[in-house]
Amino acid sequence: KLLEYSAKKVLLHEYDKYFKEMKSDKTIVSHQLELSIDPYNLFHAGIAINYREKKTNPVISKLDESKSKTNRDTMLENLAKSSKVTRKIYSSSEANQSLRLKDLHVARNDIMRPFKKLNSHALVSESVWLREYFIPMEQITEFMEALADIIKKNQVKLLKASIHAYHSEAGLSLNPTFKGEAFAVSIRFNQLSDPQTLKKTEDWLTQVQGAALTVNGTYRLQDQTTFALSKFRQANKKFDEVFAAKKRFDRNSVFINPF
Repeated sequence: KLLEYSAKKVLLHEYDKYFKEMKSDKTIVSHQLELSIDPYNLFHAGIAINYREKKTNPVISKLDESKSKTNRDTMLENLAKSSKVTRKIYSSSEANQSLRLKDLHVARNDIMRPFKKLNSHALVSESVWLREYFIPMEQITEFMEALADIIKKNQVKLLKASIHAYHSEAGLSLNPTFKGEAFAVSIRFNQLSDPQTLKKTEDWLTQVQGAALTVNGTYRLQDQTTFALSKFRQANKKFDEVFAAKKRFDRNSVFINPF
């Protein structure tokens, strides 16, 4: 079925209230808050993008790849966003573009097109890193303010930041252990590959992990390259249970991990 696009600017401190009101609209099948990456006013607001299901006959998605971002497009955009001034310009431009879109109807598969080819980069010495954190809904403002402080203090070249709802099913795994809904916060940033910069990144990412844990949140284990065992246990409530199962079923340690 066709989905109808809509967008609205929402201030961060009003987002929890907006989200609760938005959830009552049962026609909305997809929602995401695209956050401002303006380094001079980081995360103060975002563009809430919603897709509502329209009562139409089923349609076949016809993706036009020519309209998708190419590797070259993404490389140029990432390079431009390496400057504070251009990040501010890009953030404002992208927000205005999202708000200007009118009478847009797309098939469900089409809404995934903007997320293609996110990790291309023009330089061998740099790469694009993605990290995701899971935060209780009532704590989202506190966490985002802490995240903004850490990013500004460490002069992180942020490329994109967004929030969407996350629903977790209980199970024996090291996935986020929320029972029910939380907010998933995703950040994407440029990362230099020299040892000194990598060490600095390790330090500030550890701070972000701590900020998530402080508000009873957690983080996606697969995204994290470094973590302390104490934080790992705190973020993954079933740590002992999972590794007891591993010891039972993997007696020869075919699968290994840092712990």
